Amino acid sequence: MLFETLAVSIVVGLIRKGKFKNIESIPVKGWPFIIAGFLVYISTLIILKYSSGALSSWIFSNIILLVSTYYLFIIIGILISSMSVGFVLISTGLGLNGLASIVNGGRMPVSADALRIAGLEENISFLSAGKSSVHILADSGTRLYYLADIIPVPLIIPKVISIGDIILAIGIFLTIQKYMTLSNSLHS
Repeated sequence: MLFETLAVSIVVGLIRKGKFKNIESIPVKGWPFIIAGFLVYISTLIILKYSSGALSSWIFSNIILLVSTYYLFIIIGILISSMSVGFVLISTGLGLNGLASIVNGGRMPVSADALRIAGLEENISFLSAGKSSVHILADSGTRLYYLADIIPVPLIIPKVISIGDIILAIGIFLTIQKYMTLSNSLHS
């Protein structure tokens, strides 16, 4: 959903006579935290995909700590950068997604019904078998179910999203609109 949000935000910004070049004005003072959070996330995924040894076992044993760490680092980095509405919404969306993942063992639950509606039935058996390192199939034991991926989006690129994803997308959209439509005197 991130790429669709970015694309729509930029197109709307251009329609509103915004300047693509103004995007470079978005303050990202917390970039070391954001990069550290992404590195923890990507490293975790790579190790889980390509390793089956002690390191992989350690990651599985500490997945909640790792998930908490990467969400926390990214949120801190975003809030250090700006406390504008868009940045706060981005952080809130990420926080809700992180919370849903953390209380469910470090993986985001996904509704089987929403997968069916979105036309993604083939993912149900994959998730049922526990083959995803970032998602699990939601069931009666799912905590904070309403924060999980339960909203089907069967359009263009079908997916199932969460309320956190929607809040995150709104934050990204507002931030890009704000900076794309800044006064042209910034970049004359």
